Order: sequence, then structure tokens, then C-alpha cells
Amino acid sequence: MSRDTQARSRITTSMDALVSHYARQADSNLKHAHAAARADRSGYALADAMLLGQQSLEMYLKALVFMVAGMLGIDWIADIPKAREHDVYRWIFGLYACHVDKIRAPRLNAALDVPKALDFEGNALAVERSAGFWWRYSRNRDLQGLAWRHSIGAPLGDGGRGRLDEGLLSCAEVARSLAKSSSVGIPQLSRESSPGESLRDEALCPVALGARLRAHMKSPWNLGVGAAVGLKFVEYREILSRYAVEGDGGRRILQKRLTAEFCLLSLVMLAPGYLYAYPHNSMGRYPGNVVDGTTTDIYRLHSDGVRHLLLVDIPCQAWQLARVSALTRMLWRKDGGAGGVAGARAAAEGDAS
Repeated sequence: MSRDTQARSRITTSMDALVSHYARQADSNLKHAHAAARADRSGYALADAMLLGQQSLEMYLKALVFMVAGMLGIDWIADIPKAREHDVYRWIFGLYACHVDKIRAPRLNAALDVPKALDFEGNALAVERSAGFWWRYSRNRDLQGLAWRHSIGAPLGDGGRGRLDEGLLSCAEVARSLAKSSSVGIPQLSRESSPGESLRDEALCPVALGARLRAHMKSPWNLGVGAAVGLKFVEYREILSRYAVEGDGGRRILQKRLTAEFCLLSLVMLAPGYLYAYPHNSMGRYPGNVVDGTTTDIYRLHSDGVRHLLLVDIPCQAWQLARVSALTRMLWRKDGGAGGVAGARAAAEGDAS
């Protein structure tokens, strides 16, 4: 085994271990968050639960980032201490920039005609815009505060909704540009209940909660972004099927690049779904004063909104990320997902029922 092969094997093994660790930790965090929210409606308990819920989504995201790093043969472990802890989308931009550099490699272009239909440069600009948005968002306390309030149904104050919509607009625009669909934007947080129904009751009734989850997965945003991810999967799978020549090293290089691109672009399209969970990393972690009380007061007063975000919205986002992971692994197979057509079609259509 050559040194290069040994190095690639070591990187893949390291990344696989990180993927497994973060995925298991994300599952554990979400379970503990749900248990805490069911057991206690106090502001401190709900703040802790929302912090765990936010951390679960962040860890699902990181697991996908590490999976792509392993596919690209990037030793990300050495870079982790240098990265800001929560700037996951800047990590995504770094990976995409590396991917674009390598897609131009002479060996790849000599082996295969890289499909001209895929706008690598345009996609790179979109991913860069997404990273820029998240860099600004992570430092904009006013915008995060508005998103935090809106996520749990707390009042935004005079002009608050307008500032929130304007502040989140660029994230939606990037997602729409990659999806090529106006139906992909900022998700609406619907909390309507039937008479006599509350999220406290639903938290204790798996049947009712399951029905609400299925209904939420059919909301315009979830359907729109799910369809966009599915169409991109089909597009990339069809490209790979054109190069299904046994033993073709160039095809395998292309498969590596397109699989990574599919995953990273899908994460950027799903980014608006993470906007409302993100502020709970600081608001749930550090109790503090706000204009109408304390953060724990707000969590307690809007406990139904907290429960909806934690028990309905966040699990739906986690499911979307799990679907991207499954489709990415399908593209990574030797047949590029071309085999098992029925399974690939079902996965692409994203039936969450």
C-alpha cells in the first residue's frame, strides 16, 4: 500500500469516527431535550432543553461536514481547533472551495468532460454568500434576538418583524438561487392548535405528536426544500450514470466531487431551517435580561412555542438532514445510486410518512 493510499485510509477512518460520534451525540441531545421539555415547564428547564435542541442540529450538520471531508480526503481534525465553534457554514464554504479547486484538476478534465450544465463557479459564489451571511448573523445580536423571540412566539415589538424579515432575506435568496425555486425560503413556524389541544398534551401523546410532525413535513417550506434536494439528487445521479464505465478511474474522481457538491449545496438550501434554532445556543446557555424580563421568563411564558419548536420544528429539520445524509451515501456507492431505482426514487421524493 502506497503512502498516499495509507494517508487517505487514515483520513477516511478518522472522519468516519467523527461522523459516528457527532451523529450519536446529536441523537442523544435531542432525546434529552425532549425529555426535559416534557417533564418541566420552568424557564430554566426549557432554556436547557432548547440549548440541547440547538446543539443536536449543529451536531447533525457537523457530522455531514465531516462525512464530506472524508470523501474529499481532507484531514479536518487538525483544523477543528482553529475554527470558531459554531461557524459550521464557514466550514462548508472552506470545503466547497477545496472541492472547486480540485474539480479543475487536469487529470479529471482529461479523463472526463466535466458537465457544462453544472455551474461550479456560480455555486461557489452562492456558498460564499451563505458563509458571509452566517458570519454576520453570528455577530448580530439584535437580529438573533428577534429570531429567538419569533421562534417561540414571543412579541417582536414595533418594527421587529420587518427588521427580522429584512435581516434574513439574503439567506433565503441564496437558498432559492441554488434550488432554482421560489418555494424555498424562510420557513414559517405554524403553531395552530385545534380547540382544547395543547402541546403539553401532545408531548404526552405520541399519536397526536406524530400527526403534527407529519402535517408539518407537508408545510410549504418542507415540501419545497425537500423537492429541491430530491431534484438535485436525481440530476447528479443521471450525470454519474452517463459515466458508468467499470474500472474508469476518472469516473470515480467525478463521483467523489459531485457527491461532495450535492451534500454541501443541499446543506446551504436547508440553511434557512436552522435560523430559528441557532440563537438558542446563547439564549438557552446564558440567562440574561431582556426588555420585558429575563430570558428564562420568556421561555416560561411562551412554553407552548418552545415545545413546538423543540418537538415539531427541530425534529423535522433533523429528518431533512438525515435524508441528505442518506442520499449522499447513495450517490457515493460504486453505481452512483443508479442501482436500486425504486429505492433511489423514494429517497429523492422524500416521503416522511
